Amino acid sequence: MNTSKAAIVIAGLFAAASAVAAVPASAESAQRLSDVAYIAAARCEGLAQGAKVDSASIKSLLDAQDNGRNTYILDKAEQVREDARHEASHAQGYAEQKVTAELSGACQAYLKS
Repeated sequence: MNTSKAAIVIAGLFAAASAVAAVPASAESAQRLSDVAYIAAARCEGLAQGAKVDSASIKSLLDAQDNGRNTYILDKAEQVREDARHEASHAQGYAEQKVTAELSGACQAYLKS
């Protein structure tokens, strides 16, 4: 398997693993997200913002979920969001495909919540 195919397979596996962790997001919209799911949603928001995709549903989910959350988690989520926004806004070629795959895979649970 050549390097680009292997990278796509690895990205797909990562997206699938992230999706497994994120699956409860729509079901959890009424419940409190775990810290890991909160940070994952923040990454999805950043990717969506950087890729110029509507992120209003993720923003409202995160706004509803940030009350009483540990400051460290809020700071980490902001850092992850900014990193993802930068990654998506500068993505080209394979990196752009990876961002698109993550947005259409693991992030769908948050984009539709």
